[in-house]
Amino acid sequence: SEDFDSLTKFAELKLNIGVGNFTIKDTTNLLIEVKHDNDNANYSMTAKEEDSLTRIDLSLEKGEFNNGNVRNNVNLKLNPNPIWDLDLNVGAAEVNFDLSGFKTRNLKIQGGASDIDLKIGAAVPLTDVKLEAGAASIMIRIPESAGCEIISNTFMASKDFKGFTKIGKQKYQTPNFSKSTNKIMIDLQAGV
Repeated sequence: SEDFDSLTKFAELKLNIGVGNFTIKDTTNLLIEVKHDNDNANYSMTAKEEDSLTRIDLSLEKGEFNNGNVRNNVNLKLNPNPIWDLDLNVGAAEVNFDLSGFKTRNLKIQGGASDIDLKIGAAVPLTDVKLEAGAASIMIRIPESAGCEIISNTFMASKDFKGFTKIGKQKYQTPNFSKSTNKIMIDLQAGV
């Protein structure tokens, strides 16, 4: 865990783990809390403060998995006060993030064979989401009040953007996009 300093207005989390199930949904009075259930995993977390920004790097230095059976459930709790930038590099992963209670400015997820379930809030004027995945299943939920644009660059993928209108070859928008105060921009790149 890392303590919360009231001078921290912005927080950046870089996660580089690779394999496992990752969850964010609960808040904490600390800046961040991380719990995992793999006793054979060696995690490293560093935090650097630069004026009103705190940068956190969380990585799995070494992990042992029994005969290919992955047991690496990671539960992260974040403080709801700072504006967050999340940069996550996960491989074969299940990602379940409810970010509706957080001020998320940037969210970048790079995953391989991933199952990604996101719920995004609209607590800041612009939320920028970038998803890069290989063979993936991706579900993204956004508030109806937010204007949203999706740029979808997918290869062999089926897609269903409920509530969106296709306005270009790879571009989709909600009907309220131009009039909404808070906007969510989604850049989706997926293989299968």
